[in-house]
Amino acid sequence: MLKPILMEMQKIVLGRGAGSITVRIVLIVMICWLVVRLLRPFLTRLERAFLTTKDSSDPIINKRVATIFGMFKTVSRLAIFATGFVFCLDQVGINVGPILAGAGIAGLVVGLGAQNLIRDLIAGFFMIMEGQIHIGDTAVLNGTEGLVETITFRTVSLRHVSGDLHIFQNGSITALSNKTCGWSAYVLDVGLSYKENVDQFIEQMRLVSETMQTDGAYQHSFLGPIEIFGVEAFGQNGFTIKARIKTKPGDQWHIGREYRRRLKNECDLRGISLTAPHKENQVSLSLP
Repeated sequence: MLKPILMEMQKIVLGRGAGSITVRIVLIVMICWLVVRLLRPFLTRLERAFLTTKDSSDPIINKRVATIFGMFKTVSRLAIFATGFVFCLDQVGINVGPILAGAGIAGLVVGLGAQNLIRDLIAGFFMIMEGQIHIGDTAVLNGTEGLVETITFRTVSLRHVSGDLHIFQNGSITALSNKTCGWSAYVLDVGLSYKENVDQFIEQMRLVSETMQTDGAYQHSFLGPIEIFGVEAFGQNGFTIKARIKTKPGDQWHIGREYRRRLKNECDLRGISLTAPHKENQVSLSLP
């Protein structure tokens, strides 16, 4: 009576029988799952260690590292489970050699018919490696502005200020502008009545900027004093003065709003008449 049981156990140990196949497949799946679970904290620690060798206070470096390691985590998971799937096929007696060879030929055929997909993958690869945009940047893709939420080798997702999510295939991106790369700037056109003195108003603009730079809530966002380019254009009701405030990446919008508010209050206190900027030369900024 014990003889059949012993023979079956011997088959399992020796690697024969349906039971042993099931056990090996389960072991392969468990090993893949365990490797993925162990790889996640390892990559996280590797990411932190990599940041310690760089300037971790630099937001651009942080964004680039987060983007690259995020992509690496996704690709590594797919590679591990794909390898496990091939081993499982081998355990059930399927010769994986012809399958892999056929997959290579099929991949070539599919590649010829999926040129757009390959174009997206190649464009996404260079976009990520060159650090053109990162997760958390504010960018303009093909004329659409938004916050970069996700970047993959195939697509980029932008979240517009209205809440709309725009998804672009990497190969279809023909124009890319990164508003938060390295440094940012808020460009403003101020319309002034012809009766006002230009030099006095420019000095008032500088004083408002200097006051903001001494304010603890805003001083760390400035990268220098305000740059006043001078009289930009003449209009029917007044003239336009163009200026620029350089800030840290992404800080230009709240600095610009606060500067306009303070400048308007100062103009009201001093009785300075503001007008609408000359439209033909006005710089329009869509704010996030």
